[in-house]
Amino acid sequence: MIDVKCFAIVAEIIGKDSFELDLEVLESPTIASLWTYLERVYPALEGKKKYIRFSKNLSFVPLDECLHKGDEIGIIPPVAGG
Repeated sequence: MIDVKCFAIVAEIIGKDSFELDLEVLESPTIASLWTYLERVYPALEGKKKYIRFSKNLSFVPLDECLHKGDEIGIIPPVAGG
């Protein structure tokens, strides 16, 4: 299992700000595969990947980053504030 934390619009689309996911449901254990899976389950996410940053265990990572049991993944869209 991995722990996935979602922020801003991603959390709104998914309907929750965190969830656990079994790595077995992914084609390969990578950030890219996680995003592809989420796009299938939540079609409103399609086309948003280019704006999203991903983190693994509190560090930003590229899409080809491998995932392992126990990892904490952050899905972080751009946010504005003032």
